[in-house]
Amino acid sequence: MLPTGKRILLFLPLLFLTMSRAFPQEIAAYSRFGFGELTRQSFTAAAGAGGLGAAYRSPFHINSINPASYTSLRLTTIEGGFYFAHKSLIDGLSDRKYKTGDGFFDHFALGFPSIKKKLGFSCGITPYSKMKYSFTQNRTDPVVGDYVKIYDGNGRLYRLYVGGAYNFFKTDTFTVINQFSIGVNAAYIFGTLRQFEVLDYGSSTFYNTRVSSVLDMNNFALNTGLQYVRRLKQGETNTREMRDNPDFVAGAYASFPVVSATSLVETWDRYVVLPAGIRVIDSVSYVPGNSGNIKIPVEFGAGLSFSNKNLFIGAEGNYSIWDNTNVPAPDVQIDNSWTVRGGLELTPTPKDELPHEVKLLEKITYRLGGYYSNGNLTLNQTRISEFAASFGLSIPVTDSDNRQVLRFSLSLEAGSRGTTNSGYLRENFVRISFGFTFSQIWFKKLRYD
Repeated sequence: MLPTGKRILLFLPLLFLTMSRAFPQEIAAYSRFGFGELTRQSFTAAAGAGGLGAAYRSPFHINSINPASYTSLRLTTIEGGFYFAHKSLIDGLSDRKYKTGDGFFDHFALGFPSIKKKLGFSCGITPYSKMKYSFTQNRTDPVVGDYVKIYDGNGRLYRLYVGGAYNFFKTDTFTVINQFSIGVNAAYIFGTLRQFEVLDYGSSTFYNTRVSSVLDMNNFALNTGLQYVRRLKQGETNTREMRDNPDFVAGAYASFPVVSATSLVETWDRYVVLPAGIRVIDSVSYVPGNSGNIKIPVEFGAGLSFSNKNLFIGAEGNYSIWDNTNVPAPDVQIDNSWTVRGGLELTPTPKDELPHEVKLLEKITYRLGGYYSNGNLTLNQTRISEFAASFGLSIPVTDSDNRQVLRFSLSLEAGSRGTTNSGYLRENFVRISFGFTFSQIWFKKLRYD
């Protein structure tokens, strides 16, 4: 019979798939523009600490934002998660409130350390963005009379990556003062976004008009990163003293498109609604998009962190360049954007000391953080910014000899996006993420006397 940890691990993907379909009715108001609403790339554990990635290193958690962090993995790691989101939308024109929710898979990834501890590898898949909106406007024209304008959009983009990292120094963090790692991810951004705008006249006097837009994303990108680790003090007597000494980490990363085979197709047609369904009268225009012109944004990020046996503190900033993306954005200006993040982790009992007699509350890693982004959307000179505070924790479950560890993680993010000024919408959101990390020795170098 499989151990308890492995039985739970085999059950979790089925649970994630089931729960991901629980709330399919989310409305993301600002996802109408650009590539939709971009999804954070940090996994559940880091999300609880503000979504840190540039200088985040963990022996137990995968950080795909900065691939240089793969050299910090000690065991083969499987990591996955899903989320629930609840939103309250406030209409700046009518002050009406709308509530909506969503649930979907958050990430799934594998991480592998090398036998000689000089290399690290990872592969995985995460959502990149989502588009989900549907709303109507009642209008009146002196010629055609009353009519309804309908806006509808849906779809998701995904990020599939594979990457590796190399450490130029020994990776025994207890005795080595300096470490320097570099890493690279090869990523494939793919998916389909569909948008529709309809003029419904509600009578047989005028033909209804429909404009449809289908974006098929096929972008290949590179994500490079580096991390420098400085042990601020070297132990003098034993491994425990060395472990208690603090680490300083400086990290940076960059993401940029390499090849784009993305296509955009727009169709204008007129139609009538019959009992048997929609009948298209004619297609007024059909415009195939130019492949290769639409690209994901270039992004740079850098950060610093400090950690000892109990505490981790980090801060970072990133900058996204949207000037050359050529992303379709009706009625809105897409600008370069920046984000700042900060967070901390606290573990009462050090991560390397988890005997079974230690109380559960002393084993848990607690996290706190937050972020602010000025956003990449500007509507009539109004910037659509976003901010959130986060909280998280991880609970470890180890076997008798600490050769495998199962961790359950939880993160909660609460924040706001947009504004009710000028009649726009403000989204107040709560996002709860659940994740698991299973670490185990898969490859062991044998020695003979």
